[in-house]
Amino acid sequence: MSIFVLTSRMRHDSRRRWLGKVVSQLRELDHSPAAQPLLLTADVPTTSRNPVITQLPKPLVYRTATDVAPYTPVATAFAEHALSHWGSESLVAAASRAGPGVDRWERISALCILTRAKADHIHELLFDALQDKDPDVVSNAIVFLGQLQDERAAEILVTALRLQLFLPSFIARQLEKFTIPLNHLLEPLLEVNTTQARYWAVALLARQDSEGKVPLYKIARLADDPDPAVRKVVVQTLGLLGASEEALVVLKLLYDDVPFVRVHAVKALARFHWPDFRESIAAMLDDPEWRVRVAAREALAEIDQVGDTRHDESMHAPAPHEAADADSTELPTLPFADFTNLGRKTPVHARPEERRS
Repeated sequence: MSIFVLTSRMRHDSRRRWLGKVVSQLRELDHSPAAQPLLLTADVPTTSRNPVITQLPKPLVYRTATDVAPYTPVATAFAEHALSHWGSESLVAAASRAGPGVDRWERISALCILTRAKADHIHELLFDALQDKDPDVVSNAIVFLGQLQDERAAEILVTALRLQLFLPSFIARQLEKFTIPLNHLLEPLLEVNTTQARYWAVALLARQDSEGKVPLYKIARLADDPDPAVRKVVVQTLGLLGASEEALVVLKLLYDDVPFVRVHAVKALARFHWPDFRESIAAMLDDPEWRVRVAAREALAEIDQVGDTRHDESMHAPAPHEAADADSTELPTLPFADFTNLGRKTPVHARPEERRS
């Protein structure tokens, strides 16, 4: 064991010395990744940029190009050298290797370099890597797909989520980083048989609703989902998006059999800031589950606070004759008392069924 530790330490120190030399030369050459983007074909030989890198073996170059520990210019310089010195064909061959006896880190490094270069057929290479039996290869392929940030990569990740090729939460984390619309890819997941796919489809759609294009009625239909986790994320999403048109769905989940679903239903109702729901929320103060009672107290306090704020704003609002134009001889005919009803929603009088025993 001591020999192994000593050898590993020596290799680590040697690598750090080489990296130090590379960093020094990069600073001298004022190497800028922004000015010299990573390309599959390098116009300038690597030797003229950093002769130290040319003295390093291929495994060290590959690993350093992938490592996130060195700062970006170092990884970029190593990746450029790998592309210009060994060529894209060599990298594609390394990225395609699978099976026993294959160096998985060499494959991961090749996939990383080709991803950064946005090489041809990178999507196919990453899709093949998703089906590898090595979890390290699969997890890195998912991360690289998230870095591509294009629709083809999103399609592959959604497929991986539907087929559960890896941890659904890990795949969803990469999909969450996409800046392009993904609604058309996520909506079909709402109807699949996989619970995790439905759950993350709802959660990701909530984060996609920057322009109000999420089909709320499709999400609301999952309020009857057999899995309580899905029902919870449905009510969370409806409350987060302020889906007042689906308020009756949220009100129904207030009487769900599962306590944590009721907790989030209470919180969602409070987000609507409707005084008409105050009575329904107050009834949850007698819930047998303490978490529901705490959520109800907090929700009532939030509703009362919003009501006080609106009352203060109405008290400080200018009188109708003050707001009218000074040259106008006509005063508003609408009584001041009627302003309290402007913008109010239609009261919901129908009360859902009592909680099932």
